[in-house]
Amino acid sequence: GSPNAVLTVWEVASRREVRTITNAHRVRMVAMALSPDGRLLASGATDDTAKVWEVATGQPVVTVECVSWVVGVAFSPDGRLLAIGGHNGAIKLLQVPGWEEVRAVKHPNRVTGVAFSADGRLLAAGAIEGTVAVWDVATGDEVKVFACGSCVKSVALSPNGHLLAAGCIDGSVRLAELRSGV
Repeated sequence: GSPNAVLTVWEVASRREVRTITNAHRVRMVAMALSPDGRLLASGATDDTAKVWEVATGQPVVTVECVSWVVGVAFSPDGRLLAIGGHNGAIKLLQVPGWEEVRAVKHPNRVTGVAFSADGRLLAAGAIEGTVAVWDVATGDEVKVFACGSCVKSVALSPNGHLLAAGCIDGSVRLAELRSGV
C-alpha cells in the first residue's frame, strides 16, 4: 500500500513487481493482510472501507463499507474469517467467502490494529489510548483488557495463545499472559 492508494504486489524471491492496482482506495491505505493460502489480500483505508482483492488477477472481490477509518484487517488462520477493525472501536468479523457479518465486537477505545491467535479462537485489538482487548471469537465475549500505558501500534498472540505482545508508539513491547493478565 502507499499514500497515493496504489497497491503493489511483489514476488519476494525474485524481488519482482507482480501486479499494481491503481486507485485501490480513494485515500491512504493503512492496513493490509494476506489470507493464509495467499489467494486474497485485504486492505483497509481512511475512506471508511475495507476491500478484498484476488492476488492472482488484481480484481476486487468485495468492498465493505464501514462507519470509520479501517485501521486493521486480519484473516483467521483457517482463512474462514476476516476481522475488520475500525478507528471508532467497532470490529466486524466476516465469513470468507460470502462476506456476511457473523459477529461484531466493540473495543472501548480507538482501534489501531487487530490479530487472531494461531488457533483462531481469540481476537486481539490494540488502541491509541494504550489498551489491548481480547475476545473469544466464537461467542464475542471479552476475555481480557490490558493497559499498556502507551499508544498500541500493533498486536500479536503467541502460537499457543497464552502470550500477547503489544508494540507501542514509545518503542516498547509489552507482554501479557492471557491467563493472569500480568
